[in-house]
Amino acid sequence: MGVPKVRVKPGLVLTERIGETEVEGRTVGEVLREFEGRFRRELEELGALGGDGRLLPSFILLLNGRNVKLLRGEETEVREGDLLMILPPAAGG
Repeated sequence: MGVPKVRVKPGLVLTERIGETEVEGRTVGEVLREFEGRFRRELEELGALGGDGRLLPSFILLLNGRNVKLLRGEETEVREGDLLMILPPAAGG
């Protein structure tokens, strides 16, 4: 069996710049690394990456509607057709 293709849907301001896309990976972490690499320029321009080039930890990751922090974090395995949503932190006020 090949590497699963996961739909990645960035939320809010990220949606305007990137939109929904398909990314291959076996875990949430692999999908994120591929996504970060593919959209590095856009993510940098939006201030979404930290100094290490990784998505800021304040972003919320939902796999099929479930927070990955409540699963196995970036080690959470993904399946073909899963939906990974990347939501920026909410602004308080």
